[in-house]
Amino acid sequence: MFCTRDIELIMKIPLSLSFHDQWCWRDDLRGVYAVKHGYKLLTGYATNLNSQFTAWPRLWKLGLPLKILNFVWTCTTLSCRGVNIDILCPLYRLHPETPVHIFRHCQYTCDLWDNYSALPITALDDTFEGWLSCVLSGHDEQLIHACVALCYSIWMNRNDMVFNHKAWSTNEVMRMTTLFLNEWNSPLINNVEPADPNIRHHNSFVQENGSVHIHVDAAVFSDKVEGFISAIVHDGDRRFLGARSDSVRCLHDPILAEATTVKEALSWAKDCGWQKLVIYSDCQLVCTMLRTSSPNLSYTGYVLRDCLSLKRHFVYVSFQFVPRSANTLAHALARATTSGPSTWFTTYPTCIQHLLIHD
Repeated sequence: MFCTRDIELIMKIPLSLSFHDQWCWRDDLRGVYAVKHGYKLLTGYATNLNSQFTAWPRLWKLGLPLKILNFVWTCTTLSCRGVNIDILCPLYRLHPETPVHIFRHCQYTCDLWDNYSALPITALDDTFEGWLSCVLSGHDEQLIHACVALCYSIWMNRNDMVFNHKAWSTNEVMRMTTLFLNEWNSPLINNVEPADPNIRHHNSFVQENGSVHIHVDAAVFSDKVEGFISAIVHDGDRRFLGARSDSVRCLHDPILAEATTVKEALSWAKDCGWQKLVIYSDCQLVCTMLRTSSPNLSYTGYVLRDCLSLKRHFVYVSFQFVPRSANTLAHALARATTSGPSTWFTTYPTCIQHLLIHD
């Protein structure tokens, strides 16, 4: 149940009054029901709670093909999702087929790892996801590629044996492993150079003749009821036009705060008479929501509808996602804000002037 203080906070959320109350699904960010949310509710949110796989960030950065990433994800999450298929190993029908058995312990596959002695050894009671986490977190990328390629080759040949009745061939497994490694290391595949951290992100800003560029951000703190929002404005030649900060009630919801920042920036631009806007936010989710027509029944959805409604007052409006490194001034201003609305038109706010030589 809500206490009096909770009700007061909810009543102060900056939502539009032009929409009627309606039902929404509380477990979805947009308030829309989906089958997977119903499934999670029925299963007590047990999905993936027991997973020992902890190396997701490293896995996604390997640059492997999507089908390979899906393969690793499947192998590490089936048991955690309650998919326990208790059948015998199709290669050597004396043990139940588990991921750690088929890839590491089966007598038909264990010898395939002899060339990779640097990889951690698995005990009989180890899990595949725990072992793979150790591999990803403690070894170089070349060895990780070899490990994933060998696992995928074992799986493909295992499936050929089960579903296509092909004979198991160790030579074929090694041939496929070599083929995958050559493909992944091909210069035609890996011809994208990493971004130079010294290159300014401003070079990629949208150029619209006569447009005003507004960088927005929000800050939410666990020990404060309010959230804080900011906007830094410049023209196409990077000349400072103004800055603004304010506090909002957002119930410690950072997405709601980010959406409110965009709405307040649009309202401020309307009052200033700016007609062409490019709004930059480092919240990719809000930028995506502003470009989609999918229904959104959440609190954030109402704020975003107001944003889209405000667009009609302008000749041109574009919502662009930028990384945090290209939004440093707005980020710093939001975190430095401690009270109600403040506006600057002639000089930058004092709290961010020390950042100007780096931006």
